[in-house]
Amino acid sequence: MPSFVVTATDREWFGRCHRAWDLTARGRRRLEPVDGEPALPPLPRAMAAALAVHYFPGMWAWNRSIVDPLVVAAYEREGGPPDGRRLLDAFRTWSARVDRFTPVRVEADVEVPVPDPLQPGDNLSTTAGQRVLYQDRIRLVLVDDQDERFWIGHHRVVHDFAHPDQLALDERLLTACWAWEQVELHSPVVGVHHTELRLDGELRRTVVPYTTTEKRNAAARLGAAVRAMLDPAVSLEPTPSWTHCGWCAFREPCLRWNRGEDPSGLLAERYRQRPPDLLEEGRLGGTSWGMGRGAAPPHFGRRGDG
Repeated sequence: MPSFVVTATDREWFGRCHRAWDLTARGRRRLEPVDGEPALPPLPRAMAAALAVHYFPGMWAWNRSIVDPLVVAAYEREGGPPDGRRLLDAFRTWSARVDRFTPVRVEADVEVPVPDPLQPGDNLSTTAGQRVLYQDRIRLVLVDDQDERFWIGHHRVVHDFAHPDQLALDERLLTACWAWEQVELHSPVVGVHHTELRLDGELRRTVVPYTTTEKRNAAARLGAAVRAMLDPAVSLEPTPSWTHCGWCAFREPCLRWNRGEDPSGLLAERYRQRPPDLLEEGRLGGTSWGMGRGAAPPHFGRRGDG
């Protein structure tokens, strides 16, 4: 029987607005705009692709003069704007001074059973008997060169540096620490390396450690949230707030609902069902490529190469 998958994005939208969650979640109506914009703007998307190559474990011991052109090619292949190259170059210079770790995985997919908060030791399942899985993609898993402890690494492009408490309260990354431990039982994760790339070229890394209690509580909160998602009586009322409505892909049909109008025609015309997730052969983080120091890298050819 197929599993019922809840993605990290599904969980985040459930916390923001149940109506948007119902429209977009894979286990619900799984709609997306026909002509929608990419999930990330060009610079963050291109920077993520470039840093996945930069930290690829199979090339970590290679001379950077060999790796750097591949990093730039990944940036350009994802449509990175020319003026963003300065930020990428600044990162490469800065990271060479501060990185004191060895990458283990990049862009790693994790899929783990969701614990049942009401039945300790058991996992959630649907009323139809499907097991419920939580799914996310982790930017980087690394091991400290000095004490050999494992950490999650996360990098993002920002306008301003975050308050330290904002980083410490990042529920998705805390949950990712717990999830990775379920996949790799021999690799307990002790926290997150947050790397912020500010648009003006300033860079900052903040190390946030997490205790076993924090990870256990995050798993319990995940279980409670997913259990609420599975409730047949779950409310689908919206939670209007410009914080998330401002960039929600379903704002126009939602406004029609709020006015008492039927948005069915709009949904049929401008939205489609999201396709199922497919294994991307050779993708960084995919299981079809080894991750050791001697592993063969994926294809880094330019757009249009076979």
